[in-house]
Amino acid sequence: MKNIFFFLGFSIIVFQFNLNAQEETPQNLLETYDQIIDKANNWEDYKMVKKPQLNNFRNNLSKKLDELEKEIENHDNQLKKKEKKIVDLHNQLETSQTNLEKITAQKNQILFFGSALSKGVYQATMWGIVGVLVVILILIILRFKVNSNTTTHAKKQLEAVEKEFEDYKRKALEKQQKLGRELQDQKNLVNKLKANKQ
Repeated sequence: MKNIFFFLGFSIIVFQFNLNAQEETPQNLLETYDQIIDKANNWEDYKMVKKPQLNNFRNNLSKKLDELEKEIENHDNQLKKKEKKIVDLHNQLETSQTNLEKITAQKNQILFFGSALSKGVYQATMWGIVGVLVVILILIILRFKVNSNTTTHAKKQLEAVEKEFEDYKRKALEKQQKLGRELQDQKNLVNKLKANKQ
């Protein structure tokens, strides 16, 4: 007898556990609906469904709808967050693009005597200045060479003139000395003649 009660009690607990498990974990709603319709009794063109089964199906359907609504709401919230993040990232991208364009423009410009010039204009200006300075340097070097040659030629002419002048001075001195001697000879001769006449 104890075995029978034990077996009956165990069977009731297992059956109750199965019913609770079915209520807590509803099967696919279509399968549940099909089972209810299959188990329902027929009366002419009508199906007679037991109220507990219908209520159980309604509760499961209501739970499933609530779960789906929560899931849809969660998806909507996630979608809104992602859309907001996309808008924020798009704004950051636009800001980054603007900053990049400013930096590129600044990179391609050089301040020269207080005014911003593009690199091409700056390089052309610098090469123009370098070219003018090179031309001036070449002119100065050529002018220096011409002046150096002129100076060298003038020094040679001066040396020749100085040598010629020294020769002239020497000849003039010799001539003057010769004339001075001749004069002295003539004076001596005149004095001698005067002394003889007396």
